[in-house]
Amino acid sequence: MGATANHPMADRSVREYTRGESRPTGAGCRPFNDQAIITTMSGEKCLMLYQECADLCGYCASACLREERSGELIRCIALSRACADVCTLTAGEVLRGSAFAGEWCAFCATVCDSCAEECSRYEMRHCQKCAAICRECAASCRLEADALALAS
Repeated sequence: MGATANHPMADRSVREYTRGESRPTGAGCRPFNDQAIITTMSGEKCLMLYQECADLCGYCASACLREERSGELIRCIALSRACADVCTLTAGEVLRGSAFAGEWCAFCATVCDSCAEECSRYEMRHCQKCAAICRECAASCRLEADALALAS
């Protein structure tokens, strides 16, 4: 079962989050007004991507701690934990329609890029998976930050 299957929004429709209104906003996770409402399937995908990245980064950090050479993986562990936390916080800020959502998205992209770069240095499968999802999330975050900047 994928990491997104456990996401609280995975079994709900877009209409539930728009209170019956369907008002697409274009690409990204932007709500259609100041209320915290996801209005597009791409918005749901974006938020689930943040959650999947947070889940895989958390798993990577835990798995690195169990490695025999965990002392060599301190930066990987720290960046994976930081990335998990930032992805979770960013999803919350975007979902709430925060005035700082764009800045959170830009920061999230930076953290995801750093985590991807560090994790890609190691051959362990969990590190490689973490690096891949971080790259995907960073790209999504950059698009969202740009979209939010244009909307303001």
